[in-house]
Amino acid sequence: MRRPTECDSRARFWNCRRARVRRAETPSRRPFSRELPLRRRVQRWAQQDRARRAPIGGAELLELGFAGPALGRALARIRAAFLDHRVNGRDEALALARELLRSRSQADRGD
Repeated sequence: MRRPTECDSRARFWNCRRARVRRAETPSRRPFSRELPLRRRVQRWAQQDRARRAPIGGAELLELGFAGPALGRALARIRAAFLDHRVNGRDEALALARELLRSRSQADRGD
């Protein structure tokens, strides 16, 4: 049988819950190894990457032949490559877009 605790009372439930949360937030119990890289990535995005724009936009992708949801997916892939420093300029971004278009057309044909 379970022993009653001070959290059994409705009046004390929230106080006990807050105490548990505070204990979990102490450095000795927080799993920093998993949270810290994600936290750094989010902070970097908020401070640096948020204002950065990909070297090409939707108009250029429309000219290449993208349409509909494929255009949005291509823009997202190009922006991610730009933020990861895999694409450094307009020419490289256009080359990546052509590659994405080529792979998309091959997938549509079933090759």
